[in-house]
Amino acid sequence: MCSLKGQTRGVDILNVLLDECSKTDLDLSKLSGVATDGAPSMIGVNSGLVTLLQKHLQEKNINAEDLMQFHCIIHQEALCSKKIEFQNVMKVVVSTVNFIKPRGLNHRQFKQFLDDIESEYGDLLYYTEVRWLSRGLTLERFLNLIEEIGIFLAEKQRDVPELKNPDWLCDLAFLVDITNHLNVLNTRLQGKNQLISQLYAHLKMRQSQCSQKLSTFKTTEDLRNKFNEGDLLNFYRCIDKNAYKELRINALKCASLFGSTYICEQTFSILNNNKTKNRNRLANESLEAVLRVATSKFEPNIKKIVSTMQCHASN
Repeated sequence: MCSLKGQTRGVDILNVLLDECSKTDLDLSKLSGVATDGAPSMIGVNSGLVTLLQKHLQEKNINAEDLMQFHCIIHQEALCSKKIEFQNVMKVVVSTVNFIKPRGLNHRQFKQFLDDIESEYGDLLYYTEVRWLSRGLTLERFLNLIEEIGIFLAEKQRDVPELKNPDWLCDLAFLVDITNHLNVLNTRLQGKNQLISQLYAHLKMRQSQCSQKLSTFKTTEDLRNKFNEGDLLNFYRCIDKNAYKELRINALKCASLFGSTYICEQTFSILNNNKTKNRNRLANESLEAVLRVATSKFEPNIKKIVSTMQCHASN
């Protein structure tokens, strides 16, 4: 993770990227793909990072035509969610939640009311516009407490006619279903050690029919056994280089790509937890060490470390 202290233009991001590659001795000729959030500074036709990176690779006599470009699918889901016309649902839900949650007296009385009737849920959930995935959880909890909310609002003499409108309730239930599917998909796309082919399978859910060219490939007994073992990376390594050259190259290239931005998002969360106003003088070197330890799966061999240290006997 690198910090940008000035502008965030495509050329600025490229310079930081190239500088970091130089420091870590990364070979750009082995670069398989670039994933972006779709911002103009990333994918601009003339001055975006991807365009400038391709030009840089060409200047270094590196084939840039095969460089794969991806748009972060989580961002695309967020854009999709904004195009769904259910503002009439969200407006009522948000206003109702804001009537109960932020007001101390109402909130305490509502929680006590749920406790008195032994409700399955003890409270409502906040909705945050920035964290759009919270929408699904908020809507689901709201729907599950719809009767209790109606009774409580009636006691407070607050009229919300939509809660008794069958059409509005259908829209609410439909929106809960959609956002729940998106949340489940998002959860499946997160996590470590997932190949891009596995993530694609989550999206497709159904395998497409193999082409005629792969018919022989499917019936090869050794390959079928390797595939059934479950280790896709090892399976692609075992494919005959001569018989399935293009398939093998493309499979290994896809395997080299980061499956998701999970590690990046996890790092940002850890960064926010450590870079607080009380620690605003935390040096970049110290912060980098904290992030590396927090996001690494490396487990130190304590016994070996201890064995190299000299024990001091008490006097």
